[in-house]
Formats: sequence, C-alpha cells, structure tokens
Amino acid sequence: MSGHPLGVYANRQPPDRVLEALRRVAVEQLARVPDGLHVGVEAAVRVQQAGRQPVSPVARRDHDNALMALRQRNATYVMRFRELVADGFEQFRALPPGARRATGPLDLVEDNQLQYHVAGQRLAESIALRHAPALQMLDRRLELLSEAMGQGPAANPIGPLRLAGAFGQTFADTILPDSLRPLLFAQYEARLGEVLADLYARANALLGDAGYGATAPRPRPAPVPDATDEPAPDANAPGTRADAPDAASRVTRLRQGLQQWRQSGRRGGVGAAGGTGSTGGPGGPGGPGGTGAAGFGSAPGCGSDATAGGGGGGGPAFDPGMGGAPLARPLRVGEVVSVASLLQSEPPEAYARALAGEARLGEAIRAELADGARRLGLDPSRTYLDDGEQDAIDLVGLLFESLFQTHAMLQRSRRLYARLVLPYVKVALVDDALFTERTHPARRLLDAVTEACEGNDGATPQDRDLLKHAASAAHRVVADFNEDLAVFELAAAELEAALEQQRQRVEAVERRAAEAVHGRERLLEARLQANAAVARRLAQTPVTPVVGNFLVDYWQHHVLQTLLRDGLDSQRHRDALALGEAMVEADRVAAMGHGPAVADLLISLQPDIAECLSSSGLDEAAARDWMAGLVRALARPDAPRSLHALPDPPHAEDDIGPLSVAGGTDALDFDPALATQMRALRPGDWVRLKDGDGDPTAAKVAWISPLSARFLLVNRRGIRVLVASAEQLAALSKEGRLEVGAEQAPFDAALQQMQRQLDRAVGQD
Repeated sequence: MSGHPLGVYANRQPPDRVLEALRRVAVEQLARVPDGLHVGVEAAVRVQQAGRQPVSPVARRDHDNALMALRQRNATYVMRFRELVADGFEQFRALPPGARRATGPLDLVEDNQLQYHVAGQRLAESIALRHAPALQMLDRRLELLSEAMGQGPAANPIGPLRLAGAFGQTFADTILPDSLRPLLFAQYEARLGEVLADLYARANALLGDAGYGATAPRPRPAPVPDATDEPAPDANAPGTRADAPDAASRVTRLRQGLQQWRQSGRRGGVGAAGGTGSTGGPGGPGGPGGTGAAGFGSAPGCGSDATAGGGGGGGPAFDPGMGGAPLARPLRVGEVVSVASLLQSEPPEAYARALAGEARLGEAIRAELADGARRLGLDPSRTYLDDGEQDAIDLVGLLFESLFQTHAMLQRSRRLYARLVLPYVKVALVDDALFTERTHPARRLLDAVTEACEGNDGATPQDRDLLKHAASAAHRVVADFNEDLAVFELAAAELEAALEQQRQRVEAVERRAAEAVHGRERLLEARLQANAAVARRLAQTPVTPVVGNFLVDYWQHHVLQTLLRDGLDSQRHRDALALGEAMVEADRVAAMGHGPAVADLLISLQPDIAECLSSSGLDEAAARDWMAGLVRALARPDAPRSLHALPDPPHAEDDIGPLSVAGGTDALDFDPALATQMRALRPGDWVRLKDGDGDPTAAKVAWISPLSARFLLVNRRGIRVLVASAEQLAALSKEGRLEVGAEQAPFDAALQQMQRQLDRAVGQD
C-alpha cells in the first residue's frame, strides 16, 4: 500500500499508462489461477467418495470423462482466462463518456447452467466481503482514473463480479456433472484467496503512487451484521441440537465474563492456571483502550477506565485541527476479516510463541492484526476493535490456550495449532455458531485435530502418519479458507477418515493390553492359590526335608501349571492336589516305621510324581535320581522331621506407572463415596489424569478385570496408562489428579476451562 496520504496529486501520471501498468500486474498475478484446478477437484472427489457406497459405473465414467477433459484442456483454460482478464481492462478503456457501469444481476452463462450463475454470485459476494476495505479504496481510485480518461465510472476490471464472470466464461462450454461444479468453484475460490490480497494491495499502491488517491471518503456501506445480532436459532430447525440453548447460554456467560474482566480494570489476561497475563482490557496492552502490543488506537471517549469498545465517552471524539475528522472509528467485521485473510498464510511464529507461554495469545493476535491493518492502509492509530471483535479474539485466544491446558498437547503440535489461529478468528468474527453448535464444521475439525495430536509423540509409523494427516488438514484450511465453511467440512472429513482407521488399530492395541493384564492377573491368582495349597500342608505337619522341598520346589509349580492350563475344577488339578496330600501321608507313615506300606504308596504315586517332576523341567534321569533319594529318606523312620519353612507369598506388581499409589487400601487416603463412584465406571468411559508434574492425559477405561475388579486405563493410542483399583482411583481423585466424566469433546472441555478461568479472573469463584 502506498505510504502517501489520500488526496489529489498535483502531478498525475497519464491514465492510459497507469491502466496499462495495472493490466500487466493483474494478468501476471491472475493468469495462472485456473492452472491445474483439476488436481484439487480430483483430490476432493477422492475424499468425498471415501467411506461412501461405491458409485455406479455410469456415474464413475461421467466423473472420469469430465476430469480427463479438465486435464486435457488445462492450457486452453489458462489462455482463455488470461484473455478475459485482459479484456476487462480493454472494456474499462473503451467505456463511452457518460456511460455508467452495469449494476444488474450477474449473468455468467446460459440458463441451462444456472448452477454456474448461482455459484458465481456467491463467489462474488464472498470476495466482496473478504476484501471490502481494499476494494472500496480501489473502486474510488479507479473512478478517478476513469474520470481522468474522460469517461464515466467504469466497472472494476478485477472486481468480484468480473472475476466470477471470467471464470464462468472460461468453463462455459465444459460439461461437468452437477457434483463437480461446486468442487471446481471451490478450487477457484481457494486459488483466488492466495493472490487477491496481494493483487489489490499492489493495485492500490500503483494507483496511489501515480496520483490517483481518493479525494474524500465515500459513504461506507452498512457494516456486516455481527453473528451476535442474528436472531436466535430455532430449536426445532434442522441441524439445531437440543442442547443449543445451554450452549448459547454458556457463550453468553463467556462474553459477560470477558466484559466484567475488562470493566474490572485488570491489566492481566487469564493465565495458564487462572492467573494473570496480559490479554488486554481497557487501558491495558492489547485492549481497545490501549496501545500496547495490539497497536490499535483508543476507542472514542476511552480513557483508562472506559469499557471495551469505548462506549463510555458519550460519542466519537473529533480533532479540531483536522476539520472535525473523527479521531478513531471502529473497524467493521469485514475489515478485520480482510486483515486476517492477508495474514492467514504467513508464518505463525508469533502465535506459536504465545502458545508456548511467552505471551497471551489474544495479545499476539491483536499485534499481528495491527500490523496487517497498516499494510492494508488502515491506520491502527485511527481505528479500534469494537466489543464483538474484542470478544471474538479473546474467545479464540482462550480457546487455544485452554486446549493446551486440558489436553496432553506435545510441543511438536504447537506450530500446527498456531497455523489455525487466524482462520478460527475469522470464523468467530462472522459465525457465533462456532461456540454454540457442536456440529459446526470448524468445531469438528478442531476436535479431530486434537484427537490426532493429543499425546502423539510420533513414536510409531501409524502415529507419524496421523500427525501428517492433521498437518495436511491444517494446511488445507490455511490455504483455502476465506468465508466458506466447506473447507472445514472437507478437512474434517478427511482427518476423521484417518482417525477411524486409527481407532481400529487402537482397538487391537487395547485388546492386547487387556489380554496382557488379564494374563498377569491370572498368573498372580494361580500363584496365590498354589502358595496357599503348600502352606496348608506344611503349616502344622513336620516332614522330612526332601518332602518339604518337593512340595515347595516342584509340587507348587505343578499345581500352578494345572490351574493355568486346566482350571480350578479340572480333574488334572484335583489329581495334583491329591499328590500333595499323598506325599505328606507317605512321610507320616514312614515315620511310624511301616516300610511295606510306604513302598506300596510310592509305587502307586510314581507316575504322578514323574509327571510333577517333568512339569518342573527334570528329565527322566534326574527324576530317577530324585526318586532314589526320596526312597532313601523315607526308608529311615528316625530321620529328622520338622515344620518346613513356608514359601513367601507372591505380591502383585506395582502396575500403575508414573501415577503410583503406594500400599494397599489400608494405606490409601480415599473417600468411600468416591470409590463407589469409581466402581460405576464401565469400559468406554473417559477420565482425565494428571501425572506428578500436573500434565494432563485423557484415559479411557478399556477393560475391568473379572478377577481383581481393577481398571485398565489406556490413552488415545491404546497404550496402557494405569491399572488400578477403585480405591486407588478414588485416592487419585481426592488428590485432584483424576477427573471423572471427562469424555467431552475437546472443544467442550476447553469451553468449560475458559469459563472457570474467567470466573476466577473476575472473582466469581
């Protein structure tokens, strides 16, 4: 944008030369817009067809033929569009004196292609809204150029209607299925979004430097209504959720909290734990009444105690030295959206640093918007953000900060989220449904991105692939979004398809984790039972060392094996228990000197003893040697006998990882009512855990042990996070390290966190 003040130049350059220079700039930047549009259309078709029923062969053939035609005629489309752009300047030059530009409805193609006509009108309206400030200035300067050429006001040759019409004429003779036309327009609109902001800025700069500045401000059109001015949605309307009144009430509370926070004169923003930072209030940095990082001037009548938006001064202020010109005016929503669009594709380092905790995100957004406003010719010292715009920026800033507080977002995800900040600011400015409708496309996308990124360190190829899909979705939004939410819809659908595949893999990982825990618990249970069986036979009966060692070393293992392989009620397990009883009885009979009875008993037990020794790993020769030693020991009635030392009972391994809870239930500090609440958890329920450092982790109940009633909790990757009893979970909850009922969507959880922060900031808690 030219740095010259607006006004009539004493020495203007020849209008024909200026128009020719403007034509070269426009053709240079617009000529390649239609190039390769078929690539994006093909990608969009693949995404749409993913997860749907297979299309018929006829429909598939029509799609393939249409896409082939787009590919083959690509060079023709580029050349035709280039000629149409250039022709717009020729029509501007050839307008007869006194003629007026056409103001009738847009007429792109024949009546049998009405969809092109309707889509073109919508595209023109979208461009006009997105680039309203630059277009307003450009139209006025082109009028001055037209007057210098001795003709009446002419249509802007690169205005919204002209660009939409040129596109329709370029593809007028292309036969496309009805389902492909919207995709083609969406790709064209996305390509325009990449070049128009810079093109309009260069055009304004060229005209301004050539002496064609506006002599006086034109009457501004009525401001675009804020979403808050729209009537409340009908609760029975299609697509309106039953909880919409509650959601609307919550957003109202959020806005009221922001207003109270500003009116309280707090200079600090809401920090990571409900503390203070500097998101900006009246008189503070970043607020409409301050000139800190935001760079916008004071609202009319704003002093240090004014409310946001500057309503406390009793009307606009004027500068007598400038003929009564207003000192400052509020930016319209369309202007803020245009500034955000200009910045949308630029590197997001400022937002990434804010999400890292170096500053408040709302403050960083205002600072970047101020810089963008200067580049668009909007002097931040003479403009300010009104209440609705301040609220939208603060809500988005708090939303992203809250997501990082309530979810295990690793640092590698920070830049991805930073890229999404400005698109979500634009959505919040024009569509309050972002905060009230759970089915909102932008909301669905943020939930999907958070699910993909939470706790994802890229340790496996599948996790890295999921991160790539999330980054691709963010890139699509940044590259293509202007005011059409279909971009969010498409990106969300693509990412959700990848997440569905991930969920199927996660289910398999969960099953393996449950099987591993169940196997360990079965082993522990079997060890406890085998240990108890040995203890019952040795606790009160003196035996020879060889029999005692047999029961502890070999027979206990044999009992364990029969429990694990055959079960408690199996015949093999009963035979194993009977062997232990028989060995103790043989020792007792031997102590009484009944040698023949002992010999008969050992002969009858030999097959069972051999099986027991074999299950413990002794081969046939070792088993014969051991049997010989047993016979020698029992052949001596006077052999020493005593109570054999009992084996140590097995202990459960501490299986709750970094969230360790020491001791059994007797050593735990828990509320019995909380333990009862924990026992009501079922597989599929979500909780939120915090480790010793306070870092949050979303965890799902994947399995409940039928043996110990312990809960297996896994993260979003299906990896085991915690195995604990209801009492241990209750102890964690009492310590504030576990929150039940956290199965909300990430967006909902962030909204609740925002409300808690604002309530604390204004002293409502």
